[in-house]
Amino acid sequence: MVANAWYSTPTLARPGTATDGRTEIGILSPNYGLEHLSYLMDLPDYRHVLIRRLPLHRLERRGRTFIDKTPIVLRAPVPLIHTFNQLPVNGPPFVISFEFKVPFYLGPDRPWQNAIGRRILASPRCRGILALSETASTLVRNRFEAEGETEIAAKIHTFRGAVVPSRQSPAQMAARDDASRDSGPLRLIFVGADGLRKGIVPLLDAVEQLRQSGAEIELTVVSSMLERSYAVVSAAQDAPGVRRRLEETPWITYHRALPYEAVRAAMAEHDLLALPTLDETLGWVVIEAAMEGLGTVASNAFALPELVEDGVGGRVIDLPLNENLKWEGLFSEDRPAALAEAYDRLREGLVAALGEAVNNRARVREWGRNAHARLAALYDPRNAARELAGHYARALGRPGG
Repeated sequence: MVANAWYSTPTLARPGTATDGRTEIGILSPNYGLEHLSYLMDLPDYRHVLIRRLPLHRLERRGRTFIDKTPIVLRAPVPLIHTFNQLPVNGPPFVISFEFKVPFYLGPDRPWQNAIGRRILASPRCRGILALSETASTLVRNRFEAEGETEIAAKIHTFRGAVVPSRQSPAQMAARDDASRDSGPLRLIFVGADGLRKGIVPLLDAVEQLRQSGAEIELTVVSSMLERSYAVVSAAQDAPGVRRRLEETPWITYHRALPYEAVRAAMAEHDLLALPTLDETLGWVVIEAAMEGLGTVASNAFALPELVEDGVGGRVIDLPLNENLKWEGLFSEDRPAALAEAYDRLREGLVAALGEAVNNRARVREWGRNAHARLAALYDPRNAARELAGHYARALGRPGG
């Protein structure tokens, strides 16, 4: 894998051009998530090519995704397609990667849509259902088994994908991680466009409370502060005020956006990542921070405890979750009250975790080392490439699958 090409916008070849004997795997909709999982991996026996779909999804109303997630494939002269949260209604066999649930549609939950999605999943064309986490894999498999859909459950596997390692060498990372980092303020970083959903308000309140008690903390925020958020219905009203707070507070360095490589470089200059999110399906930013040697203070939303071992790779703050490991407030009839309660829980947890970090910088370094060792192994690009090739071989009925 070419590290400096990761997260760039790749040029996917057209099918049938200079294959070099490799089997072509079709990609329908190149996007950020799928880059972790497929088409920027260097596979000796496979190459990814761009195929087309009928662009009916452009007619879909905002907030509805059934057509987008159930595409009609145009001419696709490939033996296999790899999609991300999409179930093609036609075309060659496919494997699907998913984050939280499958089928997955936004908008009103309509039984006929789910029935169509399940028929596609159960069909012989569906050769593999690849979950991004063990949490998602277990929940979805158990659900299908409980509903008697054992043929779908048997197709579910965990495939985490990959994150490019740090540009820092081990020696550089060790030199940065020496006792000299005990001096000066704790350098905290927050990254996420949907800042309100990801917990920027309780984070700001917690840091301000700690600073008022004498703690030395500086905060870097990279967030466009979206004014639409499914988790915070008042985002349009709240976001401008939070953005002004970020711009005007002297101990905050605020960026509305940074290129990916600049975000990774910024992470390498900090001590700890904060992700006190209300809702998350995985948390790529936690993995990216770990690659730069940072532990994380996170909520317990969905699969985050898989990434952040409490007390080992950072700290985990508990929110009340439902049976699907989602924050209960997402489904509350009194969303403002639920949000206020969640903010209080997150703020209190952040005060405790960041207070611990300020008072024990050696522990912060230990969190970073542990996070790096564990997640660099789980998301190693070479291992992921071998694993992905195995999934493709199994889907195509070849040896090695």
